[in-house]
Amino acid sequence: MNYKNLRNQSRIFDFNIFGKFSNMKIIEKKFTNKIFRNCIIERSFFNKKSFDKVEFWKIDFSNCKFYDCKFTDVLFSEVELKKTSFYNCLFDKVVFAHSYIKSNIFKHCDFKKTKFNTFVVKNKKILPPSMVGLGSNKATLLKDKKKFSGMMDEKGYYFKIQNGKFKDNDRIFLPEYRFLDKVPNELKKKKFNFKFKDKEFSKNTFLNELIHGNGFIKLNNKVNSKDLKTAISQILKYDNTEKKFTTEKRKKQFYLNNLFKVHKVFEKILPKEKILKSFSDVLGPNFFCGFYGSNFLGAGARGQRFHFDYPYPTMYRKNGVIQNFDYKSPINLQAIILLSDLDDITGSTDIIPGSQKLQLDPQSLNISELKGDFIIFKKKNKSFKYKIKRLTGKKGTIFLFNGLAWHRAGDNLSPNKNRITLLLQFLSNHIRPQNKFNGLKKSNSEFINQLTGSNLILPTEV
Repeated sequence: MNYKNLRNQSRIFDFNIFGKFSNMKIIEKKFTNKIFRNCIIERSFFNKKSFDKVEFWKIDFSNCKFYDCKFTDVLFSEVELKKTSFYNCLFDKVVFAHSYIKSNIFKHCDFKKTKFNTFVVKNKKILPPSMVGLGSNKATLLKDKKKFSGMMDEKGYYFKIQNGKFKDNDRIFLPEYRFLDKVPNELKKKKFNFKFKDKEFSKNTFLNELIHGNGFIKLNNKVNSKDLKTAISQILKYDNTEKKFTTEKRKKQFYLNNLFKVHKVFEKILPKEKILKSFSDVLGPNFFCGFYGSNFLGAGARGQRFHFDYPYPTMYRKNGVIQNFDYKSPINLQAIILLSDLDDITGSTDIIPGSQKLQLDPQSLNISELKGDFIIFKKKNKSFKYKIKRLTGKKGTIFLFNGLAWHRAGDNLSPNKNRITLLLQFLSNHIRPQNKFNGLKKSNSEFINQLTGSNLILPTEV
């Protein structure tokens, strides 16, 4: 590509294009099998261009014009169209999913097998008559966004029921954050800025680091390669993802739970027993594993929003603040084991250092990301700024972290690599497990029996 007045240096891969572009002079006439992601494209002109099997993912188009362009098998996902117009364009097998259309942007356009069933519009009157019958009746008005917040789950906002069931294509994924180049005026007065510093692992201090420090540590020991291969092969048995180009990213993700039952290798790759037993100093001597599962994100799968983990979302909160609880006495400590290399492309695990001390539910806040490095938000007329720490590493790497700390799995932006991690959740024994390990035989290891709850009498269900 030949770009004029390129703002900010961008990285260009064979399959992926991302960065910030302004006043582009575009030489290419055809784009095939490309992913434009995390882009800001402004004041650019596209004339007689062809887009085939292209994904526009998390894109802000501003003051752009498309004339006599052809779009075939194209996805517009989490795209915001601001003062951007399409004139005399053909849309064939195109999906406008989870996107926001602010103005009347389609003029003399032809739509064939195109879906507009999960998008937000400022006013339904801006939709041209040619969209009728193409799912435009499912468009959601901007003013109605708030009512969906009460029905939100990890997959987005419900807004339509078909045959008594919610369908994945009838959910809308509203952009979680605004990505900002500078701090807006209303947030300029910061309360504090938590600065992250890498620290060496110490046997004497790591529990203190999990509770009072950054909220996570990286272990020195790794899972050996033979056990890694076995674990990966066991998980891939359940891989039903599509290997071809697809416009539905959600089908590329699945969870596999109760790994103690799947294969003995998932016992072998646990962090060292000595490390885990030290959790008893915090969680009590009879702590156990409340969840042990894998998170599989195929190529092109969406990640997560910042959140904290069970049981904290079930606890009483007022204005997003957990009540009657002190972070100094955690009831959840966790481990992540990497079965894939995690980097900026496959998706890091992001964490907000020190956020466990806030006792705030991040999903109750209006959070913006500043240049992708910080989050900023306002609470009780006070402004907060926190560093985003991106946890990356080679497969076999193990992290321990506090379940109260804000964290998320990043988007897998790779065109061909899977993102696989294991998550273990350790709870105080008075907490009901998130998943029961049913159908397990007693192990020869009493510690494994403790983790699986084989010797544990669970609280009575009422």
